[in-house]
Amino acid sequence: MHFLRAIKLAVLILVAPAAGGQSISNNSIGAESSLDESLPTLDTVVVTGTKPGPGMWRVTKGNHELWIFGTLSPVPATIEWNAQPVLDVVSNAQVVLWEPYFTVDVNVGLFKRLWLGYGYWKAQKNPGQKPLKDVLPAHEYARWQALKQKHLPSDGKVEKARPAIAAGILLNAAIKNSGLSKERIVVPPVLAVARTKKIKISAPSYVFGLSDAEARRILQDARQESMNDIHCFAATMDVIEHDLPQLITNANAWATGDIDRIDLNRLDRRDRLCSAVLSDTNFSRKHGISNIQESVIAAWMDAANYALDNNTTTVSFLPIGSVIREGGYIDRLRSEGYEVDPP
Repeated sequence: MHFLRAIKLAVLILVAPAAGGQSISNNSIGAESSLDESLPTLDTVVVTGTKPGPGMWRVTKGNHELWIFGTLSPVPATIEWNAQPVLDVVSNAQVVLWEPYFTVDVNVGLFKRLWLGYGYWKAQKNPGQKPLKDVLPAHEYARWQALKQKHLPSDGKVEKARPAIAAGILLNAAIKNSGLSKERIVVPPVLAVARTKKIKISAPSYVFGLSDAEARRILQDARQESMNDIHCFAATMDVIEHDLPQLITNANAWATGDIDRIDLNRLDRRDRLCSAVLSDTNFSRKHGISNIQESVIAAWMDAANYALDNNTTTVSFLPIGSVIREGGYIDRLRSEGYEVDPP
């Protein structure tokens, strides 16, 4: 179903991956949070070796339990995760719940899929295929050039991408250059145990149904409409310029299980702005896609409630930010009356 995921990206072409993001006003473009001198010193070097990762939250309802493990991306590129304590819990579970996701259901034939895939590719470019220098304010393009020269000097094609797409590509390059990796180190060992033990694997989802004609209209609109993603672009440049040490600190803290050192507040600003690109536009309202994030969260909560009613042991893997932040999954579970024991 890779094609459907491609269409999902076309629909959400500029939406950041953070769950529970909230839109904020556009007057924050280029604004930087003031650095508090009382903040602890951030890491500059990634940890290495075999590391335990964070502990697990235990949610209980009577004699039923839900264990939650918080994942993180990026992580130190040079660590090996000591997965055994988590795998011991997984081996006794009836269900493994992956993080929730959004997908698009488009029922079309092969040739139409190929056409829509081509439309998705074109939708990643600026209307009229204008280069970044023609769509960005001069000071933002100057920042882009300096950071691109440092982290992505040999990629010329990215100059024709939409600002948010280009910024995301540059951020990925900067992350890699900082000794971090977005490789999924948690999934493979968990899947191996679940399949060996024949444990049910479930990924709660919110399905957005589209007809062939609706999919075509969305892609056409995405190609022709200039989305207000310069704020997302500027916030991503802020992350690359100022917050790579925080990414390293977060990655080290996750690897060593010191979750109190994980600070997502400054980084959340970028996610909120990028999530707001579509939710604040006529484009999203026209196609009815403005409440996707809350719908995805609701899908996981429904699955968690069902699991706590019906399974003795369930294990869920969720982005740690969506677990620990205010109003995140732990807060929501507590508000529904469950007992929650922290790591």
